[in-house]
Amino acid sequence: MKSIRITSLFVLILTLLTSAYGYAEEIDLPETGSDASNLRCPNGLISLGDSARDVQTKCGAPVKQGWIRGRNYDVSVYYWSGADFIHYLGFRDNKLQRIYTVNCIKGDPLCQ
Repeated sequence: MKSIRITSLFVLILTLLTSAYGYAEEIDLPETGSDASNLRCPNGLISLGDSARDVQTKCGAPVKQGWIRGRNYDVSVYYWSGADFIHYLGFRDNKLQRIYTVNCIKGDPLCQ
């Protein structure tokens, strides 16, 4: 009985923490995109291996954050007003592991 309460409390705390930091949403990665080794952001160039802090400094705040089921990384989604692309940046251990870019599709709420 005591272990059930501890497990339930752990799950509740984990849920609250992930919600507070914006990682509570599962993100579906579109199939029609391409990988890159770097990306030009408004405040500089980012490359695979960069820290999450450097990416946020150069790219600003993402429009969406979450994770991808079955993958071992968190995802930050970037779109800059008027751009033709959405960028999905995958992080593992606070290091940029993947840059995945897709074309904006008319009607996609992220492309507005």
